[in-house]
Amino acid sequence: MSIQTDSLDAIFSDLAVTVVAGGVSGLGVLDEPSTIIAGDQLISTEYVLHCKASSYSEIKSGDTVTVAGVAYTCRTNEKDLDGLTCQISLSKN
Repeated sequence: MSIQTDSLDAIFSDLAVTVVAGGVSGLGVLDEPSTIIAGDQLISTEYVLHCKASSYSEIKSGDTVTVAGVAYTCRTNEKDLDGLTCQISLSKN
């Protein structure tokens, strides 16, 4: 099944929060942190933002991304398999 680009607005409208980055304001879905633990050691806390690649493909490592009013720093920005959406790995400022 193929997702049409105009269908992305409908998908993001139900679950999304406001995202501002690189002068662009739009919508995205933030996966809240999942803590990775090895034994009793905290290794990493991950934040992943899912958004439209057409709006946020230019965001790069080190850029500031504001999600629902909270500032984060971009770690990586990778397109998903369909090329229509991207996953931006974030660290909290």
